[in-house]
This record gives sequence, C-alpha cells and structure tokens, in this order.
Amino acid sequence: MKLIEIANSLVFVAEYSVVLPIVVAIYFRAYQQKELKILLIGLCATLLLDIVSVVFFYSSKNTTLYFFTAIDIFTATLMFSAALPQGRVSKVIGKLGFILLPFIAFDAFYLSGIEVNGYSNTIGILLISCMAIYYLRHLFNDSIILKLTEEPMFWVSIGLLTNDVVGFFDVFNKPMLTYSQNLYLQFYMIWSIASIFMYSCFAYAFWLAKRQYQG
Repeated sequence: MKLIEIANSLVFVAEYSVVLPIVVAIYFRAYQQKELKILLIGLCATLLLDIVSVVFFYSSKNTTLYFFTAIDIFTATLMFSAALPQGRVSKVIGKLGFILLPFIAFDAFYLSGIEVNGYSNTIGILLISCMAIYYLRHLFNDSIILKLTEEPMFWVSIGLLTNDVVGFFDVFNKPMLTYSQNLYLQFYMIWSIASIFMYSCFAYAFWLAKRQYQG
C-alpha cells in the first residue's frame, strides 16, 4: 500500500472517530455533567457539519473549515467555563467564543481567504491549548483531594492538548509540501493518530462520568 493511501485511510478513520465518543456519551447520557453535555453537543455539531461538507461541499470542502474552527472554539470556551469554579476567569473564558466570532469572519473574507483557514485555526488551537493547560493546573492544585486520572475533564484536556500540539504544525503545511510530499503525508498521519487518541480520551471521559456518578 502506498504512503498516500495509508495517509488517506488514517485521515478518514480520524475524521469519523468522533462517532465513538458520541455513542458512549449518548449511552451514558444520564450521568454526564454540564461540561460533558456541552462537549457532546459540540461533537454532534462537528459530525453533522462534516457530513454536510461531504455531501454539499465535497469539491470545495475547505470553505467549511471556518465553521469547524468556530464550533471548536465555542465548545471549548463554554465547556471550560462550566468546568471551572465560577468566577472572573470562568466568565471571561465563557465569552471568548463570542469575542472571536467577528475575527473568524474577518479572517475568512479579508485575511486568509475563504479557502484557507490560516489565522483562525492557529488562534483557535492556541486558545484551546491555553484553556486546557489552565484547567489542568486547576486540577493539579486540587490533586490532594482528587485522583486526576479519575476525573473526566482530565482526559478531555489531555486529548485536546495532544491533538492541538500536533495540529499547530499545520501552519507549516505549505512549506512541508514544498519540501517533501512524504513529509507532508507523514505529518497528517501523525495528526490523524493524535485525533483518534483525542476522541478515545473523550469516549473514556464520558464512560468515567458514569463511574464517578456511581462512586
């Protein structure tokens, strides 16, 4: 099998791995806390948008990238705002999605162009990574009374960070493609594996919510 075929297969699997956490979350829906319910809504919106983009925008799928970024940012800001103790930081995080919406539109029509999700994607990755790190720091501070690996949002944060650390290098996709097609394909294979890991972390978090509820 050629490298490009392996890469395409991995990208496909990664793209639809979102179904796994959705199924687990719906099955254990009675045990999900508010922040996990927000995550479930975001994952369902991502899957729906992906199906719509394949059916209606297959030849120009890049035009939907800004919508994916908007969903990611809104989901993460509302989720971490709900997960953190209510206060100034929580309120600021909750409003970030609405603050960035005008920039995403500006980027689409004036900066990067509708076919390239450049600045918005990078800013979204950095913002979500910062929120995940901040939340993990909050958990570590409470680690005296908490077992981190039994906290659902710990795994959500780890999954997001893993995917975003790899995904950040997407900003260099054009130089990579110019330098070597194999390097370009290998990067997307690694990113696909990171995405599969992220969705697996989400699924585990949804399952942990039931265990935590019963515990």
